[in-house]
Amino acid sequence: MKILIYSSAFYPNIGGLEAIMIGLANGFVKNGHSVTVITRSAAEKTDDNLLQFKILRKPSFWAFLNELRKCDIYLEANVSLKTLIYGLLVKNRWVITHQGIYKSKGSGWHGIIKNYATILPKKNIAASNYVSENILGKSVVIPNFYDSTMFKNLNFAREKDIVFIGRLISDKGAHLLIQAMYEIVKKRPDTSLTIIGDGPARKHLQEMAAKNELLNNITFEGILRGKEITDCLNKHKIMVVPSIWEEPFGIVALEGLACGCRVLVSDRGGLPEALGECGKVFNPFIPEQLIFSLENELAGNFNETEPGKIELHLQKHTVEYATLKYIEEIQSILM
Repeated sequence: MKILIYSSAFYPNIGGLEAIMIGLANGFVKNGHSVTVITRSAAEKTDDNLLQFKILRKPSFWAFLNELRKCDIYLEANVSLKTLIYGLLVKNRWVITHQGIYKSKGSGWHGIIKNYATILPKKNIAASNYVSENILGKSVVIPNFYDSTMFKNLNFAREKDIVFIGRLISDKGAHLLIQAMYEIVKKRPDTSLTIIGDGPARKHLQEMAAKNELLNNITFEGILRGKEITDCLNKHKIMVVPSIWEEPFGIVALEGLACGCRVLVSDRGGLPEALGECGKVFNPFIPEQLIFSLENELAGNFNETEPGKIELHLQKHTVEYATLKYIEEIQSILM
């Protein structure tokens, strides 16, 4: 097949959408399909010639139309009002992969229109059941995937306790972990928390740690990349994903599992789906639940998840598995 992908954000930008779309593009190529990617992301200092597929950055209207004319399938990452016309021109070959929901608090009329637009393509693919249930158009669920070549259990000595990784904004809930640490350290003074990431809330979080006299317990690592992240996760016993925002999926939970961490996630959005039956879920708006779960984990009062169950769960969230599912769904509309 000749597959045309449109993703407003793409490599070399870093983010969940970018990782999913470049993973699919590479996966399609490895399965023998021809891929062209159109994006609004600038090339910066990267060399597009090193990619396995053709990429057009900010093409003209006519150049976009030319690629539509040549493709068998037009795969769009999320609904975009700016590119809606292109999908309508190839409606019977138009597939949208939804990596989030559109009608949510603060989304306004843009979100309402985008949600109604989900009834337009030939096929919708949702990143989770949570996303599928919150868009208007009927969709097939193909769960997101993690980078299994990078996130692995390296069997390090796990000398550190708790780790958080994510953008430092209030929605990600790192402040809930600091509040929990204040209570936990009263009983276990040597408990450690590592916060990986950066963002506008970092200063506030550091001030919280100082105010609660936790600077000896909490380390702010900032942004880590590549092998640094894998090595850091492998040094920790427990990963916590305390999002108060309803995450569409939650790839970070898979990354923690793959690195051998015991994983606790909030019950928001698609996070419980990402974790499956391989960890614990808590309500982020009931602080006692997180504190209780962490105290049990730190004390060793937990039931180990069967290793085979985690391995099977991770196998269903690899790029290879997801790519084959996408190809199956795409080919079904060409028959």
